[in-house]
Amino acid sequence: MPADRLKRITSLRRTCTPEQAAAVAEMVELRSRAAGRFTSPEAMLFTPQGLEQSTGSRAAAHRAGRFVAGTTVLDCCCGIGSDALALLNAGCRVVAADSDRVTLLCAAHNCANTNSAFVCADVTQLDLGRMHRLGVDAAFIDPSRRKSRDSGGNSTRIRASEEYSPPLSFFAKLADAFPIAAAKVSPAIDDESLAPFAERQNCRIEFVAERGECKEAVIWAGSPAPGLDLPAGYMASVLGPGGRTSLLYPDGGTEAADFALLPGEGLVPGMWLYEPQPSVVRAHLTAALGRRLRAEFVSLDSRYLAATEFSPTPFATAYQVLDCMPLHAAAVHRRCAELGRNVMAIKTRWDTTEPEPLQKQIKGASKSAGVPQCCVIVVTSARRKFAIITQPAEPEAQ
Repeated sequence: MPADRLKRITSLRRTCTPEQAAAVAEMVELRSRAAGRFTSPEAMLFTPQGLEQSTGSRAAAHRAGRFVAGTTVLDCCCGIGSDALALLNAGCRVVAADSDRVTLLCAAHNCANTNSAFVCADVTQLDLGRMHRLGVDAAFIDPSRRKSRDSGGNSTRIRASEEYSPPLSFFAKLADAFPIAAAKVSPAIDDESLAPFAERQNCRIEFVAERGECKEAVIWAGSPAPGLDLPAGYMASVLGPGGRTSLLYPDGGTEAADFALLPGEGLVPGMWLYEPQPSVVRAHLTAALGRRLRAEFVSLDSRYLAATEFSPTPFATAYQVLDCMPLHAAAVHRRCAELGRNVMAIKTRWDTTEPEPLQKQIKGASKSAGVPQCCVIVVTSARRKFAIITQPAEPEAQ
């Protein structure tokens, strides 16, 4: 089929009505956009909004694995069925509900399975107690977090939890009705919105990262699958390569950065710098990770950690310190060149410094083949800016 959309529609109209041709062309485009998110998008049906909010296969499988196999799960606001499909693959039975009939038809196609049933309904109007008495053991909800599309066809993401559809407060009803309930929410949700759930007995909040990005937050209420007993409070998960998943949870210590090394004095060549995964930072577990790594905060204004010895960890990216100096672009450029290093990246995370101007001034050695690379990390300490010249740890050591 032609790559150009207009040519594709023109070709389809030889055998289809104009409406059918437009629908087929749109589905081809949606399947192409879904290629990096699902394992078999070519066999699935999508709607534009359903694809926008759908969960990728890896994150959905991770979450589904926390439900006991054989459990009957009510998938509220099921959308195109990505989470329902993951639950089915985890051995659960699924009752999927959505108020949009077209989206529900897509879900029924994507989840064709004898262990699934589909209901076109507003979940807030369902008799949850009756459903539990009839055998539904658990509930999962992924509320809509997008406003209506504007005249240009664009949609904006909602941040306020009570503007979700349905509002996050509805999750409390699910948690009261079923032995286990889970809600997927934005990882950018504020702590104040999470407080009512964090204070509930037997309730946990998990932040999930994949490929260096905090993908989602999940509120858990009740008892998950045996062997997956989760501690109370905030947790951080990292979905690593090869299907490996790592979980970091509170260790009882304080999260306050009450001590930090002094760049240029306490941070010396040979030490190791750690950049925590975003789920660790969002879960307020950076200090807990530091205690695990026997590391200290580099700066009270950043989340970087430093230690004298290297410890492989899935919860952070490690860099070995080559040098540390005040941030003066020309001086840093000369030092990188003296070290025979080409600057591969300048990182200003947790700092107000704009990286673009520095990238033009700090290039280090020639970019000739075989020249080793370095990464310059900018931090602020006691109102002074420092450049930490580092080399990333070998990938197999991470």
